[in-house]
Amino acid sequence: MPGKVVAKYRDLYSKGGKVIHRTELTCETVYTIISRYQSVLRGLYNFYCMTVNVSRRMDRIKWILEKSLLKTLAHKLKRSVAKVRKMYTAEILGTKVLQETVERPGKNPLVATFGGIPFTRKPEGMGIRDFVFRVAWFSHTNKRSEVVQRLLAGKCELCKVEHEPLEVHHIRQLKDIDRPGRRPKEPWEKIMAARKRKTLVVCRSCHGTITYGYHDGPRL
Repeated sequence: MPGKVVAKYRDLYSKGGKVIHRTELTCETVYTIISRYQSVLRGLYNFYCMTVNVSRRMDRIKWILEKSLLKTLAHKLKRSVAKVRKMYTAEILGTKVLQETVERPGKNPLVATFGGIPFTRKPEGMGIRDFVFRVAWFSHTNKRSEVVQRLLAGKCELCKVEHEPLEVHHIRQLKDIDRPGRRPKEPWEKIMAARKRKTLVVCRSCHGTITYGYHDGPRL
């Protein structure tokens, strides 16, 4: 397993020589965030499991990913890294992992786990021809389910009113609300840009004022 692979992922998750959080993930659920980091970890191991030095290299990559994961969760939850580690640490067969469980009435819970992979060499390989970072990183993104969850929350994302009919405001692309020379962003545009979403779940009243350019609601 080449040393440049470790360097590549160190650079992807670092800035100024320090491992950092991924701001673009703070709008995701804890379950999705943990799943994304695990997808990268498992994908890399599956691809390089035949190499003689896979254990040493993967241990280093796991350290980088875990540190970034903890910092991302800490940034999202506005808590310290130590508190986040304590909140999500679990044990599987004597190995400590980071884990989030989502209970589902009448169904088995959803479980996202980071770690728990023994990085032992497998000379026979896993039959994996290639590892594509973007595919692994975005594999747990489900735009439709995210919007449905936000609708089920039953609250306008602008005025925060509850128990009112909700609608989804769409734009074609995020760059449509951040064009050079364009007038300053409206409050609702700032929210969409900050959350990196092309949809905003709003009440009928807010939706009307956005559509006709009259919205003057809360700012970020």
